[in-house]
Amino acid sequence: MATILLEGKSESTIKLLIDLAKKLGLKMRVLDVSELEDIKLGQLMNEVRTNELEDEAVVLKKLAE
Repeated sequence: MATILLEGKSESTIKLLIDLAKKLGLKMRVLDVSELEDIKLGQLMNEVRTNELEDEAVVLKKLAE
């Protein structure tokens, strides 16, 4: 199974893609903003993963910035 994520700038473009997906019999759903943010955060976390542990104080300091 393959998955694609499309981000449109206009409501009419999104509607066209949804209609096309339905006609082609594809599973689809519209993501809300928080779901999209979760996906992007997960991608970023994978990109910067080092598998090294950091001191808790350093992490908390960076979060507070």
